[in-house]
Amino acid sequence: MKRRTSLLRDRRGVAIAEYGLIFAIAGATLAVASLALGSAVSDAITPVETCPVGQATC
Repeated sequence: MKRRTSLLRDRRGVAIAEYGLIFAIAGATLAVASLALGSAVSDAITPVETCPVGQATC
């Protein structure tokens, strides 16, 4: 019984869980930002690909 109460008072796992949560949130934020940046770059490159060389407007 004494071992159970000592395990319940042990707080070392809480810090690890908090760091895991922080890393998960940072990873999700990075993924969303990279998707948005990829779309912006793709939208900027598409007109360059479709316009013929030497033509001013498409």
